[in-house]
Amino acid sequence: MAPIARGALGQESAVWGHGKATPLIEVATTNRHVKILAWIHIVMGGGLLLVAVALLASVLFEGPEYAHTLPFLLGLFSWLAIGLFIPSLAGGIGLLRKKRWARVPIIFASVEFLFAFPVGTALGAYGLWALLKREIKPAVAPRPALSSRIDQPRRGLLLAMLSVAAAFVLVICGGFLLAASGARIAMNGTLEVVTGAALVAAAFVIARLLGIPTGGGTASVRRPVSAAPQNIPQHPQGSGKLGTTYANDPNMTITCPHLQPFERAIRAAGIAVAQGGKSIVAASCRIHRRGLEGPFRLPESVAYREYFVAERNKEDVPVARLQCIPCGSWITVLHPVECHLSTHWFPAPPAPLLLTAEPSFASWPEVTAIACSPRGQFIAVAAGTEFLIFDSARSQPVQRLPAHGAIRSIAWIDEENLVTGQGVPWFRGFHGGSGIAGPSIFVWNATTGTELLRFGSDLFGVRGIAVSPDRRTLLVSGRLGKTDAEGSSLDLWEVSSGRRLARLARVDPPAHETLPFFTGVAFTPDGSIALAACDRYTVPAHLRTGDRPELPAWWHRGVRAFRLSDGQELDLARLYNPVRAIFVSHDGTRLMFYGTRFGMWDLTNGSLVWDRGNGYEIGIAASSDCRLVARGTGYRAEEHCPYLDTAVELYDGRNGELLSVGRHKAPPTAIAFSSDRSLAAGGEGGELRFWQWSPDSSS
Repeated sequence: MAPIARGALGQESAVWGHGKATPLIEVATTNRHVKILAWIHIVMGGGLLLVAVALLASVLFEGPEYAHTLPFLLGLFSWLAIGLFIPSLAGGIGLLRKKRWARVPIIFASVEFLFAFPVGTALGAYGLWALLKREIKPAVAPRPALSSRIDQPRRGLLLAMLSVAAAFVLVICGGFLLAASGARIAMNGTLEVVTGAALVAAAFVIARLLGIPTGGGTASVRRPVSAAPQNIPQHPQGSGKLGTTYANDPNMTITCPHLQPFERAIRAAGIAVAQGGKSIVAASCRIHRRGLEGPFRLPESVAYREYFVAERNKEDVPVARLQCIPCGSWITVLHPVECHLSTHWFPAPPAPLLLTAEPSFASWPEVTAIACSPRGQFIAVAAGTEFLIFDSARSQPVQRLPAHGAIRSIAWIDEENLVTGQGVPWFRGFHGGSGIAGPSIFVWNATTGTELLRFGSDLFGVRGIAVSPDRRTLLVSGRLGKTDAEGSSLDLWEVSSGRRLARLARVDPPAHETLPFFTGVAFTPDGSIALAACDRYTVPAHLRTGDRPELPAWWHRGVRAFRLSDGQELDLARLYNPVRAIFVSHDGTRLMFYGTRFGMWDLTNGSLVWDRGNGYEIGIAASSDCRLVARGTGYRAEEHCPYLDTAVELYDGRNGELLSVGRHKAPPTAIAFSSDRSLAAGGEGGELRFWQWSPDSSS
């Protein structure tokens, strides 16, 4: 994921209390919606103004027969120009230049646009939403926080609308009073221009009286209620001059004495740094938590924090910083979600994974499934029409098996026998493609390379397979038709005979926009509970009906669990985002999940250990104890462009911290652990790499 560009940040104020920081204003890059709104008003205001001038010119030069319409058009367009076109154009230019006064003419124009249904209504609503929501603060020049009577978006909207309405009322009432007095007033262009100017002036005056900022005058100020730190360096220069001086002097520091060693080291490492205010620095780097030891051990007053500032969503604004709480000084760095593989690390990057082998395939297929035997002696790899068994110690193939179609899932029964699920074509995200009718489950002897059994003819492909702890039963998630729109099932099969023992659940296609379908599966270590991950398929519009059925309670569950003794469904993990893969630790205490988010769930107390957003739909694996998690990464900026940030990332399953990275040429689509320190990862073009990780090197 590409990083969010960071320039010199504006000054940030905070209120300190009980060891926590509460930001008052976070000045960042110009708000995208405000910039879009500004250009809309520039184009529309300027364009309509030019059209009005062109129409007046055409009437003026058309001939004397149209001269009688000129006063009417001149008055009409004067009203529109003064009351709408010019405020729209000027306000748009002001927004692009980050002028605070630009809010008022744009709000004024947006309220007027609301009455021009339907396009004007949409534009007016968008303008009010973009300007009056909390995100407008970074989009204008920094200013002291205003009093509570004007810092609430809803109240600001009501006051703006009230000021416009009051101005209209004043002008209209004045006209009625003149008409009632019997005065005969000729409505020529000059009078209409004066009336329009009076309307705008009245709106500005009323807005000012009601407390809406208009760019002039003074406003009540709410100061941070914290004592001034005694040990923060003071700089008499203005922030612009300070920023220039700081950028030109590589030896200059502006943070507090507790953070200055880190600031000097960051600048000495050649990392881009910008002044963000007095005692505040923004550095374009990522912090390696485990590297904050030895000479870079954090003082007691300094802490490293990663968090999100919630706006419309809980993870809208990522924040990461080295922060000295007593001094109110900090170094802002890049949050992990803003980073990519080439982002600078501080103080040093984590140790990379060690590449031990890179075997090649005869063709260039895509690796679709990898699984390691229970004791880690063998690794089964499926890629296109090739199905190979590798000796994990030598990383060499020792057996080649025939592949009956695309293999999506592999599970070892013991060190000699394994089972494969196939028939579902491989597509990124597991969606799309036509299923294949016929046997979908195959049992193999890996030593001799012979097929022992095939069954599952009523399925159109298999997505997930798990072997029970007693090695007698298979848990299989399968497709019930050629496409995902035809439903899926979760079945128990007997290994020795290929007989279906039970159908735990079935999802049939109702008349709804989305349809859950079973993907990855797992047993608990005692074999008493079967778990299945549930992804979601968007049903094409032509397959939906007008009915809106009542959805069952399990419809939006990301993981479904069934007690095998009686088939009762359990609410074991409260995960409601789509999930594609799951892993259960060998002691039954942890559940690792992977989908639109990935993380760890505590099965002992039913709580979330950690999770984070996930923008990938490729390979994932967890070690047998779920203490390590390996995830594939890689994306294309645009279709047909080369892949970026292709790698396998190793995470600490206890807290989600990144431990190590191994580079790939293509996104790894399948990953498996052969031991707690070794793993195999494969992807497009038949790329297969074996990796080794040393815990000591990343500590």
